Amino acid sequence: MASWALGSPIDVTTSLSPSLVFNNLSTKGTLVAYARQSDTIVVDVAADETQPRVRKLPINSTPYKIFQCVVLEIHNIPTAVVISTNGAEFWGLVDGTSRLISVVGLKDVMDSGNSGMPFMRGAAVVDATQDVCVGCSNGDIAVFQMAANSNARLQRTVKCHEAPISTMTGGGDLVASGDDEGQVCLWNAQFDQQAIFPGEGLPCTCLGMHNDADALVAGFAHGVLRIVQLSTREVTVEVAAHSRCIMALDIHPTQPIFTTVSEDTYMKVWGLPDSEDKSASEVALIYEERVEDRFLTGVQFTRDGSERILAAAYDSKELLVWDRA
Repeated sequence: MASWALGSPIDVTTSLSPSLVFNNLSTKGTLVAYARQSDTIVVDVAADETQPRVRKLPINSTPYKIFQCVVLEIHNIPTAVVISTNGAEFWGLVDGTSRLISVVGLKDVMDSGNSGMPFMRGAAVVDATQDVCVGCSNGDIAVFQMAANSNARLQRTVKCHEAPISTMTGGGDLVASGDDEGQVCLWNAQFDQQAIFPGEGLPCTCLGMHNDADALVAGFAHGVLRIVQLSTREVTVEVAAHSRCIMALDIHPTQPIFTTVSEDTYMKVWGLPDSEDKSASEVALIYEERVEDRFLTGVQFTRDGSERILAAAYDSKELLVWDRA
């Protein structure tokens, strides 16, 4: 059975610790990013570096709240999508530099007549088309077309959700979106709706997709995990995974496992059901560890070949590290 051990944390050497928002950690290669109020921090956590390189993206100085920074690979370029009450900014992260590629204002996407404070939250890339999808507080999904290193051009807005979008994920030719009422929608690359899974009035806080394992994983504010079999478009597993809100999850890039963190202070690693075994309908708990006095807000498997798990905690200047045992 796979196992991990809590190792030495990574000091990000900055006063800008993670905000208390869902999915507040994102990674691509050796780069990890998280949001702090109106700032975005990018850390290079290369395994052979004793002092990770830390930089703050030079975001517009106008105060606004950043809900999430998602690092996506768009046309083979690691791109930080910074989503906020101001709209979305796209930053290319190459060779230790940060270059602003495109800015999308809320007024370019959402009707100014919407009530409440408008914002964007949740982002994913459609692997098949390289279109970028960003969730909106009016329940729409804004779909942008981006050529390499060029401006994001609004291609269309997709309507499905009545509540604000809370999270998004993509894989292959599929995209999934979740909202603050717990509804989850599944789309193909052309944004034809494939399935709707009704909510129970509590937010869907995080989503992850593993196409090889035929699975969409959804985490919710009441600590429940649901697994959708992509080929049948049916919920096949539901488990009370945590005692409090699931703050984030991440799917391993190659193995049929995923990790979750929660307000209950636990980090857990789970095994996905075998999609080839029709009798397999359970998700297996592989590993768990409680981190006392830490409010975990984000978790990621590293994409640098080290098999580590990284977690961010609210108001902490350290990234927690679990080494593969």
